[in-house]
Amino acid sequence: MMRALNARFAGVRDRLAGRSDAGVTLVELLVVMVVTSVMATAVMITVLQALRATRSADGRQDRAAQARIALDGATTVLRTASLYTNSDGVDVPAFDRITPTEVVFRGNLSNIATTSGAADAAPTLFRITLDTSDPQDSKLVEQRWKSTTRDRSGNWVYPSSVTSTRVLAHRAQAVDGAVFTPFAAADVTTVIDAEQISSTVPRAADRSVTPAGLKSVVGIRVSLAVTPPVGETGDAATFSNYVDFVSKVG
Repeated sequence: MMRALNARFAGVRDRLAGRSDAGVTLVELLVVMVVTSVMATAVMITVLQALRATRSADGRQDRAAQARIALDGATTVLRTASLYTNSDGVDVPAFDRITPTEVVFRGNLSNIATTSGAADAAPTLFRITLDTSDPQDSKLVEQRWKSTTRDRSGNWVYPSSVTSTRVLAHRAQAVDGAVFTPFAAADVTTVIDAEQISSTVPRAADRSVTPAGLKSVVGIRVSLAVTPPVGETGDAATFSNYVDFVSKVG
C-alpha cells in the first residue's frame, strides 16, 4: 500500500515539476520600469518644449501689442504739438526740450481728431520720458500739466504739480540709444523712408536739441523696444513711427 501511495505522489510531483509556472523575474521588471521611465521622460520633454514654445510666442505677441499701444499713445499726443502767440505778439515754440529719451512740449488737444490746427482754450504741457529709475522695469511715461492763467507777457503758466500721469509702456527701452529723433525740414523733403532719415537738427554736447534747433523741428521719429519680463527669454519687440505735426511748432 505504501508503495502505491509513493508511486501516486511521485506522479503528482512529476506533473507539477513539468508545468510551466515561471513568473516575471526582478531583472525583467527593472527593464520594464526603465523603458517606461525613458518613454515618459521623452513625452514630458516634448510637452514641456511645446508649452515653452507657446509661452514664448504668446510673450512675443504681448510685447508687440504693448509696443504698438505705447507708440500709438506717444505719437497721438506728439501730433498735437503747436506753437502759440503770446499777448506781445511773440511766437512761443511748441517744444521746450528734446533729448534722445525725453520730449517736453505744448500741445493743442483739439488737433487729435483733426488734420488742421483748431483753436484750443489753452495748450496742454506734455512731458514724455523714458523713466529708468527701476532697472528691472524702465517705463515710457506721459505727464500732463493744464494751465488756465497767463503771465504779464501773455505766456501760459503751468502749475508745479502734475495734472495727470500715465505709463505708456513697461520694460521699455530706447532703440539705438534714442526714443525720440527730431528732424528739420531739410531732412525729410527728399527722403521717403523715415527709417533712413539722418537728423541735422542742432544739438548740444548732452545730445539735447539747442534752442535754435527746437524752432527748426518739423517731425519726430519715435522708436521703442519692449523687452521680456525678468526671468523670461526672448527678443524685444521693436517698433518705430515718424510723426509730423498738425500745426506749426517752431
